[in-house]
Amino acid sequence: MAYETKPNTGSLFKNNKPKNEKSAPYTGSVKIECPHCQQASEHWQSAWVNEKNDGSKYFGQKFNPKTAPAEQPKGEAKAYDLEDDNIPF
Repeated sequence: MAYETKPNTGSLFKNNKPKNEKSAPYTGSVKIECPHCQQASEHWQSAWVNEKNDGSKYFGQKFNPKTAPAEQPKGEAKAYDLEDDNIPF
């Protein structure tokens, strides 16, 4: 049985194969559920260890969708019939 990420959970792992010195030292994935529509989406997670001015450390994180959002078609704008008598005003 394959592991399936439950909504609003994720996993973070040490990045053993960074591409360059700016690559995140920790990577993983999360599944985030919208509280309004209950639709879940999966994201890639990147984390860096940062340090505050007082010396305390924390994780800075970045999330990117696993699937690219659907692009709006570019080109001509939708034409509206301004002579339409069904307009309520």
